[in-house]
Amino acid sequence: MRTVCSLLLVSALSATVAAYPNGAPRATRDSMHPVHGHKPQTGTGGYAVFAEPDFTGARTKWKITLNGTSAFHGFLLEARSTRGGKIVGTWSHLPPRTKPLDCDGHRENAVTHYNHKRKDLNDVTFTWTASSCKEAPVFFKATVVKHYTKIYEGITSDVLNDVCLHPPKCKACGDETKAGRKKLLGRARARCRVGMRANTLSSRGNGK
Repeated sequence: MRTVCSLLLVSALSATVAAYPNGAPRATRDSMHPVHGHKPQTGTGGYAVFAEPDFTGARTKWKITLNGTSAFHGFLLEARSTRGGKIVGTWSHLPPRTKPLDCDGHRENAVTHYNHKRKDLNDVTFTWTASSCKEAPVFFKATVVKHYTKIYEGITSDVLNDVCLHPPKCKACGDETKAGRKKLLGRARARCRVGMRANTLSSRGNGK
């Protein structure tokens, strides 16, 4: 039996069509498609999802960004396991005009728009945290509504083979002053983000 979850997927409508700034009535969890009668466009429409590790806390979190070459009015974003496509993890630090969704009986495991004023969205970044290190491999999947009749589905990130990374130790930091350690650690974190992304993200399309 297919499960369903309520979405907020449509916001830009013509004057002759009823508006849904808080989303389409329902959509299947598997297809992530808003049920309002319009077929999805081919390709990604220039939209993409990117993942970057965040080592500022005790647990590894991930900064997930959805953006594109043009503005959009609605979206749905989830983290999926490559083993069966299960929705995993939780979302936090939501930007304005967005809100969490509860899918498959779990709280805040998806995010979508909350766009009453139908303003353009250009770049949205969230924090995602895995519930367990065993959830990997994981990828992020989005549906984007550019406007009411133009929908792009199946926009996916690269695969995270490890969702519980550890920041690298900086041996040289112990030889620096307090101010020097802070500056050096900042540079090390920047290098780490680049290195970890290169080492842990598989090629696009793996496991989807």
